[in-house]
Amino acid sequence: MKVGRVFGGTITVRLSDVDGGSRLDWHQTYSVHGLPDIVAWLAVPLVRAGYVRTLSRIIGSQEPAG
Repeated sequence: MKVGRVFGGTITVRLSDVDGGSRLDWHQTYSVHGLPDIVAWLAVPLVRAGYVRTLSRIIGSQEPAG
């Protein structure tokens, strides 16, 4: 569970081996404190873009093992 000043919610992450590599499955729910969920959905593209950018930077900084 995550709780912040603006956002709250849950994140479930599963990392598994796939053909010599890795697979990351990410499921997230979130809410914006003080706003109805329907209004929070307006932030979905912005939130998704932020997580994709962050994960891409993390993945891009990793060197293959071996």
